[in-house]
Amino acid sequence: MLNVPLVQKIILERIVSLASKVKASKDSLQELFNYLIEVEDLKPLNNVLEKDSSCWRARFRETVIFLENKIFCRSRPDMQNYSLKGVKWPLKVLQNYCVAGVDTSEITPSVHFSPPFLLINVGLTFISYGDKLRHIEKSEPYFYFVGEGETENYLWNIQRKRVESELETIKNSLFKLREELSSEIYVLFDESFSVNYLASKTEKERKETVEAMKKAWTEMKNKKIIPVGVFYTNSSAVSASLIRAVVCEEKKSCSVCMKEKRKLECEKLLIEDKLLFNYLLSNSWRSSLFKVVNKIVTENSLEVAGFYFKAGERNVFRVEFPLWAAANVQQIYSVVAGQAGLGGGYPYLLERAHEQALIKNAERRWVLSYVNKLLNEKYNLRLLFSKKQEKKIKGVV
Repeated sequence: MLNVPLVQKIILERIVSLASKVKASKDSLQELFNYLIEVEDLKPLNNVLEKDSSCWRARFRETVIFLENKIFCRSRPDMQNYSLKGVKWPLKVLQNYCVAGVDTSEITPSVHFSPPFLLINVGLTFISYGDKLRHIEKSEPYFYFVGEGETENYLWNIQRKRVESELETIKNSLFKLREELSSEIYVLFDESFSVNYLASKTEKERKETVEAMKKAWTEMKNKKIIPVGVFYTNSSAVSASLIRAVVCEEKKSCSVCMKEKRKLECEKLLIEDKLLFNYLLSNSWRSSLFKVVNKIVTENSLEVAGFYFKAGERNVFRVEFPLWAAANVQQIYSVVAGQAGLGGGYPYLLERAHEQALIKNAERRWVLSYVNKLLNEKYNLRLLFSKKQEKKIKGVV
């Protein structure tokens, strides 16, 4: 139970520091913007970024390579009436597009039950926005356990299993359907394709996950199905790139400054990209198209492009896709904008896919109970529960 009076007390004590941090971000944003006013073409900045790999290897977690000239792309003509209210505009933008949303929910291996297993529930919702409306809404479960034709360590790479399960559901639901349709299918995922989150994983886990992703992308590409990641992030990749290539253009490399063991001049200017583009973009605009550069994608030859999209005030998310899909950037832009319009600020089909994928707490307890019941009835065996887990499912087992 939350101790409300104590929470109020500690927040009140720290609110001045929090306010000063917010103010500092605003000041940094304005200062960085003052530098950007002088920039007319982004592409020459790439020369600086490409020469200094220490920029992303040592100084920042990731940077970008700009693939377009301007920092943002103004609304296309059919987006002038962009709105988060009503469905008339979004349905007009999405006309003749085929779009799906995919999401997952898991019951992961735990110290609280043995033997361990993994259940991944993949939710998928598909709609073709054309004269002949087609609609698919489903969930597909995948059950894995240690020793099932794999090494024991294989089970614990949940990221790889998630990618493989998503691909299987897409194949089951969309591959045959794609042959009946005349246009590409855009599949939205609530996840990052530049996989910087894998930095804390082992080299083996990173390689397995990236290879699974490459395989999924190749199979989808062959069927003219375009995967698109849509997600919120605290990344400062674009801000870092602009600082390195504009503010610190004359510096030899980031590593030189870091060796001097002093407070870095760029520190105060580094802000989250969502703050930068909330300031720079109008509603429905997108940022420049860029290629993501970080340790994971570079070491695994994974090519990812992306842009930021402003769905509304203080509502900026990142959109990523394989570099080979960059030729479809305007179509991806339309799909994401239309879906955000339908969803009131977040892609509608991702909301629907999440509802299909979600495993509720009662369902989690039921799965454990059901596995335990089958083991007992068929093999006179039982799952071994910790006391903590027993209390959670008391009355079910």
